[in-house]
Amino acid sequence: MKSVLISGTKSLIQLCFFLSVSVLAAQQKEVVTGVVKNVDGPIQGAVITVKNTFNEAVTNLKGEFSIKVTLDDTVFEITSFAMEYKEMSIKRG
Repeated sequence: MKSVLISGTKSLIQLCFFLSVSVLAAQQKEVVTGVVKNVDGPIQGAVITVKNTFNEAVTNLKGEFSIKVTLDDTVFEITSFAMEYKEMSIKRG
């Protein structure tokens, strides 16, 4: 009986470790960088928002931005006075 309890405890510890690593992996963030531009060139002051969140970035004078996203965030909303509203998906790789 004692060996079964120890074996069960080890399995429980391994399961808890696996679950905690999974939660940490789900919360990892990546930095996405890009440039917002139209036919006339870069767009300054465009707002890039991760869809359905409050996470946003604003482009600089060169239209460049960087934004931290979780691994499952893939759709951006882009708004600016110089262009129409745009949604854009990204793919890894």
